[in-house]
Amino acid sequence: MRYLISTFGQGDYDRILQAMKILPYEKLVLIGHEDAVGCEDLRRISRLEEASGHEVETELLDGGEFMGVVDSIADLLSARMKRRGPGDTPAVVLNISGGTKLLGDAALLAAFRVGVEQYHVD
Repeated sequence: MRYLISTFGQGDYDRILQAMKILPYEKLVLIGHEDAVGCEDLRRISRLEEASGHEVETELLDGGEFMGVVDSIADLLSARMKRRGPGDTPAVVLNISGGTKLLGDAALLAAFRVGVEQYHVD
């Protein structure tokens, strides 16, 4: 399984779409804060993924302190990197162009911590 994990917030439709076009993936996971739930950009991205027979996973983070957000994202990345069965070698790439600058910085630090390939598609 190849995961594209991206930071996300309202107004990031074009950035996420660019990442989806450029970076190969099988499963899209968007990381954001609670204000991203139900936003129009998330609905548009979800409809695109559903048209291709896939679902978007969303991971919501609380607005806690910076290192807590880094830890949460590192845990999320690590969980996606675990083998699920024989022959399954998951690959994870991270796009940090969406969401707030603080969220992107936390995601970048988390990616360095766990050894995930990262991009800023803009």
